Amino acid sequence: MTWACRGLPFRDRSHGTVRWQAFGLGVAVAELDDWRARWDLGDDRYSPKPTGWERVERVGGLVMIAGSPDHLREWAVAVERLGAYGANDMDYTFLDEDRDGEVQIFRQYRRRVDAAQRARGEIEAGGGGPADPEDLQRRLWSRSADLRRRALPAVPARNR
Repeated sequence: MTWACRGLPFRDRSHGTVRWQAFGLGVAVAELDDWRARWDLGDDRYSPKPTGWERVERVGGLVMIAGSPDHLREWAVAVERLGAYGANDMDYTFLDEDRDGEVQIFRQYRRRVDAAQRARGEIEAGGGGPADPEDLQRRLWSRSADLRRRALPAVPARNR
């Protein structure tokens, strides 16, 4: 972990993708998919929860994920499956429930960040926006969503 901390803060722009690679991950994902298919057909046999310890901590600017093999396998499968069931181009899973272990994906991350930055710039240029932080946040979200919608290509009219 020390070698990873030495590179902080990162100097290069992120490529936006983190890949979780582990031996046997494909097999574990296939087993989960098979179990879900059986569940849909009425097989409600219980899958036991993972046993052992788990920990997600912020250490020296990094997020450290540690745990028993059962927990690490369950987390890897959950992260690998992100996007399979999510709506609105985003999905998430909790690793370390009720603490810091949430992993999120946003399929349009760059587009969302660009729209949020433009919205903030417009609101600040127009006088700074509302003093109440919650009102400001709602206004930023609304303006950002409007900018994202306007950036979408026009839907062609149907010929009748």
